[in-house]
Amino acid sequence: MPTFAASPDAQLHYLVDDFTEPWTQPETILLLHGNCESSLAWYAWVPLLARRFRVVRPDMRGYGASTPMPRDFKWSLDVIIDDYARLMDSLGVKVFHLVGANPGPKISELASRDGIKISANLPDLRPAVCAGQVYVCAIRHGTGLKSKMLEAMAMQMPIVGYPGAVVGLAGTPGTHYLVAQDPKEFADHVVALLEQPERAGRLAQAGRELVEQEYSWESRARVYEDLYQTVMKERELRSRH
Repeated sequence: MPTFAASPDAQLHYLVDDFTEPWTQPETILLLHGNCESSLAWYAWVPLLARRFRVVRPDMRGYGASTPMPRDFKWSLDVIIDDYARLMDSLGVKVFHLVGANPGPKISELASRDGIKISANLPDLRPAVCAGQVYVCAIRHGTGLKSKMLEAMAMQMPIVGYPGAVVGLAGTPGTHYLVAQDPKEFADHVVALLEQPERAGRLAQAGRELVEQEYSWESRARVYEDLYQTVMKERELRSRH
């Protein structure tokens, strides 16, 4: 189990996932987990990301397999940032991408350091989404239609998700998208689509056609127009009696 001595009293556990071709020089991604999580939060993303990038997944001090911190430990973003920066230095990584959600001011300040790039609040997600080969939605629970799924389908991306990601979504699993019941099946689906581009293409095309038929402005307008015509006919019939 690889560890890094962040300080005399703290060992940071981390994982490095790199399934890229050995003769290439892939870029490195540092995946940051949130509170009450660990590096395992990114498990389902590894099959997708590690084929194109060198992926580093640390457990923040006090979380996962890293050293627990005492109750009176003085937490600060500077401590956490320094842990990550020195970890990457120890791995010989001079340039890397931070991946996480909603970076705060302290994290955003890291972009001023040489070799660090931060992509957050992108005005247009299409280039980032379409740069991948598979769109994954690792939401386990939730209600309501997931608009990002529709956007990915509109961009003709093959999709893998958990049941919670496709709640309220028209379409058929296996035809318009793939649904996994657990992390292993999730990873298997992603790897299968990466290894079978023709199947991924059929899934992507079917998803695009589903969006055009059920969720485009034109299709929604037809539904409202049909409803309007039905209501008008009912009012006309009632007025005759």
